[in-house]
Parts: sequence; C-alpha cells; structure tokens
Amino acid sequence: MNLSYLFKNLPIRYKILCVFSVTFVMIMGLSSLTIYSIVKQNVEKNIETMLENATAAMVNNVRTAASVSIRNYLRATAEKNLEIVTHLYQ
Repeated sequence: MNLSYLFKNLPIRYKILCVFSVTFVMIMGLSSLTIYSIVKQNVEKNIETMLENATAAMVNNVRTAASVSIRNYLRATAEKNLEIVTHLYQ
C-alpha cells in the first residue's frame, strides 16, 4: 500500500491529528537542539572558568609553599651560622 493513498483515505480528523503531531514533533526537535547547543556552550564556558580558577589556586599554593620553604631554610641556616659564630667568639 502507498502511504499517500492511506493518507488520502483518512478522515479529516486523523489528517489534522497527523499534521499537528508532525508539526509538534518538528518544533520540539528544533527547540531541543537549540536548547542543547546553548546549554552545552554555557557548561563548557563554566568548566573552563572553573579549571582556570583551580589552576590559579594551585599555582598560588605552590608559590606560597616554595616561598615558605625557602624562608625556613634560610632562617635555619642563619640560626646555625649564628650558633657557629657565637661558639667561636666565646
């Protein structure tokens, strides 16, 4: 059987139902694609921003840890040198 033949023989009620159903499905499909693309862009942008913030925080933590470590090393070296000099002059 031919699909157009079946459609021609349907009552007007079913023809209108089919046309509205096809139109509804097409509109919903296009709307879904549009919303998906917009949401995808926003999610990607948010992820990139969060990664940049996390990277900046990690870099800051590493710099702080290195700075504190260097200060502690230099302080310990200075204290040890002071002990040596104090011991030599006594």
